[in-house]
Amino acid sequence: MNVVHDAKVQMVLLSAADEERLVRLARLYRDLLDDTQGTGRAPALPDLAFTTQTGRVPLGHRLAVLCRTLAELRTALDDVAHGRPSAAARRSVVGHLASPHTAEPTAVSDPQEALAVWLSGGYVDWRGLWPTPGRRVTLPVYPFDDLDDLGDLGDPDGLGGFASEAYEAPGADGASYAPEAPETARGPAPADGGWATEYLRRVFAETAGLAVEDVLPDVPLEDFGLSSFLITRLNSRLEEDLGERSRTLFFQHGTLADIAEALAARHLAPVTATDPGPGKTAPAPPPVRTPAAAPAVPARDGAEPLAVVGIAGRFPGAASLPEFWDLLRTGTCTVGPVPEDRLRPGWPASLMHGAYLADVDRFDPLLLGITPRHAELMDPQERLCLEVVWEALDDAGYPARRLRAAHDSRVGVYVGSMYNEYPYFGVEQSLLGPAADSGSTVAGIANRVSYAFDLHGPSMTVDTMCSASLVALHLAARALRAGECEAAVVAATNLSLHPNKFRQIDRLGGASGDHLCRSFGRGGDGMVPAEAVCALLLKPLSAAEAAGDRVHALVSGTAVINAGRTNGWIVPSPTAQAEVVRQALDDAGLDPSDIGYLEAHGAGTALGDPIEADGLHQIFGDARGHATLPIGSVKSNIGHAEASAGLAGMAKVVLQFAHRTLVPSLHADELNPDIDWDHSPLRVQRSLQPWDMPGDAPRRAGVSSFGAGGTLAHAVLEEPPAHLAPDAPAEPT
Repeated sequence: MNVVHDAKVQMVLLSAADEERLVRLARLYRDLLDDTQGTGRAPALPDLAFTTQTGRVPLGHRLAVLCRTLAELRTALDDVAHGRPSAAARRSVVGHLASPHTAEPTAVSDPQEALAVWLSGGYVDWRGLWPTPGRRVTLPVYPFDDLDDLGDLGDPDGLGGFASEAYEAPGADGASYAPEAPETARGPAPADGGWATEYLRRVFAETAGLAVEDVLPDVPLEDFGLSSFLITRLNSRLEEDLGERSRTLFFQHGTLADIAEALAARHLAPVTATDPGPGKTAPAPPPVRTPAAAPAVPARDGAEPLAVVGIAGRFPGAASLPEFWDLLRTGTCTVGPVPEDRLRPGWPASLMHGAYLADVDRFDPLLLGITPRHAELMDPQERLCLEVVWEALDDAGYPARRLRAAHDSRVGVYVGSMYNEYPYFGVEQSLLGPAADSGSTVAGIANRVSYAFDLHGPSMTVDTMCSASLVALHLAARALRAGECEAAVVAATNLSLHPNKFRQIDRLGGASGDHLCRSFGRGGDGMVPAEAVCALLLKPLSAAEAAGDRVHALVSGTAVINAGRTNGWIVPSPTAQAEVVRQALDDAGLDPSDIGYLEAHGAGTALGDPIEADGLHQIFGDARGHATLPIGSVKSNIGHAEASAGLAGMAKVVLQFAHRTLVPSLHADELNPDIDWDHSPLRVQRSLQPWDMPGDAPRRAGVSSFGAGGTLAHAVLEEPPAHLAPDAPAEPT
């Protein structure tokens, strides 16, 4: 009997874009099994198999492990990690993948057929093999770290390294490649168009900045990140080399092989662009996909909570949420001098203290269908947002294909972002030498996510300065409740790439004198900029429960207002700050006494913190009795993440829910003396302690985020129902 048909055998599937990442992914899974062995937190093997089959993107290098126990799985993964053969492993390398936007999954009748289809490169409807769906569990996401280096931000001789010509592919003598054939004077070219295929591969590689071996003739052109600019350059080459005048070849045909056939036909017997010649049939243009009509949305009674079914983030000193938790629980501050590799000659390093992400100049463009040459000029905020959204979808078990299938592509994208300083590199490079451009509008950040994952809901980048990410959350919540989309990606991206921001903060007197963010602490006199990229996947709670989704937290209520005219352009209003909290509580249908923790804005300024405390006193002063409300701010750990600050605070609250623990807010051993703490309903959470609740009351928290221009946002979060919550995370021993 074939082992695949054994009901006790599970198939655990891993895939990656190349062999190196596949091996690294195998190591991550092995390490997960090692870390959870004997702890009671190890995933059940059927749940692990179900998650890998239905909740991950199938890429070209594929590994299937057939096993009956976690121990067998661990042994096979260790063999793969060390390059040893394994009888339990089945492997394949798929030459090209069908387009994820057009290919239909193959219906299969049994596990053996499913495995064969999957290993051959097909898309499989794995859920059809699970009469009772398994439980999705938390597994390692795609290993994005240590990816293709797109340049060095500290490179003084170019556009931060991003506009280099590192991907040029000239001929051996340095000249551009030109074909040996096909001029008719040289005789007829091969009828099969072989010369044209090789010619197109080389020209496309040179023009797009790819290695020739990576340009496969049968891969859909959309997978190469084809753009109008690239098509224009390709058309110019074809006219120069072949006298080809058609400007529609790359719009009419779906692959280079199809274009090669057309070129070979033209140069055997030249024809017009609309007449394919004797015996030829003009290829049909690729079908135009249109969003499906939105179904009628049933009326809702009241405001249904929204479920956070996926979450991911990168923070200074923490490339993942588990690392972020270690940073928070240990009371670690990651603020410091600007890294040396970020500096360029003449930059004011003394002004650029902050908290920075690692490797923001690294990106895996081909995984997302973007050419390296185009990726070099993309704002790194846009690039990292794509990767972190991928990670959030991985965490949710919703690769783009499943997300589209489950929700008919009616998925919105809302991204918070505020700085658009990457174009400065292009301007500076143009002043020094050859003209160059870089970056794009911030709208492109959200639109790029919608394009990359083929999502058809509303798509927008939100800029309300430092409240941007919670405003994005609020807009997503309203769209979900109104039925404008069935699910929503909410993300935020904030990088400190150029000194212009730091000069401006210094001119306005907003920088912290000791380079620390002293949220509610004595001596707080300014902010410290921080980098962060975060992403969530939201669905209505009822839809998440019906789909069997894991839920990290509930978004019970949100509110956004503007303070209007105050005593100064960046002077906050305690009345307005109180009002936005009041409106969010009303939206959630809760009282102030229901809140057990507050993740405050906590700017760490002499003026801002007392005003925020005053506003909170107005809401919570009569609701606490003799109890005090613990408050804190993630800014004390990582600095002010600006456009990403609200989602960074949300990530902290979600982790505190998961671990049922409150973490310390830093740099407040001595409290701000301008706040009357003796008569305050608030207390700064300055130690690590269990987050206990009376009876069966759920843990609830508020998150505040305020923009300097007066746009204020607040969100009310609640821990998920026990039957929907992920497995309890491992605690350090």
